[in-house]
Amino acid sequence: MALTKGAFYHHFGSVPKFRMALLDWYEQRRTGAVIEAVEAAGSLGPRDRLLRLLDEALNDTDDAAGPDLEVAIRAWANQDPQAAGMQERVDARRVGYLRELLAGLGTADPLRTGAKTDPWGNFPGRLRGQRHDQPQ
Repeated sequence: MALTKGAFYHHFGSVPKFRMALLDWYEQRRTGAVIEAVEAAGSLGPRDRLLRLLDEALNDTDDAAGPDLEVAIRAWANQDPQAAGMQERVDARRVGYLRELLAGLGTADPLRTGAKTDPWGNFPGRLRGQRHDQPQ
């Protein structure tokens, strides 16, 4: 990042404020924007909304917000209470949204298989039978 120290502090004010801005950006970009894109598609049925969710997650062309960022943020959340709180919020929102979509398909308890530990950060990979640590 080509910023001077003065420009950094002028924009963010402090390192903790920068970290908070980064966490807010991550939450909005990797969860809020994905859900908003699915909902903006109009009056789709549950199956089509789920397919749209997969499309949004798989076709994210912003390298800065890709799967490596998911892994890095989760690692950060294991060490930092502020990041952990945000990750818990993100996971709860993701799980809730997935439950809503899958329940619309008639699935009784769609996420009892352990998706809670990494909801949708690797959701598309999970559907393909892959994990973060496996080559695609």
